[in-house]
Amino acid sequence: MTTTNTIVNPRVAGACTIIGAIIMLSGAGTWMSTGTDLDAALMGGTVADYLIATHAKTGTLAVNIALWTIGAVVMCAGGVQLAMLGRARPQPAALASFAYAVGAASAIVFFPLWYGIIVGLSPAQTAGADVSAFATALGHGATTADWLATVMILAVGGMSVANAGRDTWVPRWLFIWSYFIGVAGVLTLLGLVLGDRSTYATLIIPIGIGWLIAAGIVAMRYKG
Repeated sequence: MTTTNTIVNPRVAGACTIIGAIIMLSGAGTWMSTGTDLDAALMGGTVADYLIATHAKTGTLAVNIALWTIGAVVMCAGGVQLAMLGRARPQPAALASFAYAVGAASAIVFFPLWYGIIVGLSPAQTAGADVSAFATALGHGATTADWLATVMILAVGGMSVANAGRDTWVPRWLFIWSYFIGVAGVLTLLGLVLGDRSTYATLIIPIGIGWLIAAGIVAMRYKG
């Protein structure tokens, strides 16, 4: 078995990944409490109703967006460190680092854009102006970027980390799990193409977030 000589601290790498994932889940819980769903509104042609509903939930959604933005960045920082644990396989490690970098950079753009729709267009719609067409255009851009970044972080990043570390710190069961994330990533892309973002496209979230938390725990227990 190949050993890894790396300056990355596995405990720090695992902790960053787990903390980021927990923050993301907290953001998801906050979002669910609002009862609003931009994807559903876009697919169902009810963006005007979505804007009016979010106007009453602006504070909660601000917390939601902040948690998702911070969580994505922290989680991706942890993912890069996990990738470096497997740098004996430089190509998959580099691909994972690229995927996490793209994901984090995207998050700090599309999440604030999403928040901009809420604070900028919701009050106007509520006041009687019809800005739903503008909100629809921005909403499609924000949520499409969100899903693509999700695939990059969870599917591309997870599979690449698993491949990079499979001869060192990644156990067989965690490596096999990564293939399920890949399948879920393909389903997510199909959901985007077919206009269905609320069923099988969402499978990547529990499978991928669960994998990252498990990988973080394994990394924290890794002795090097």
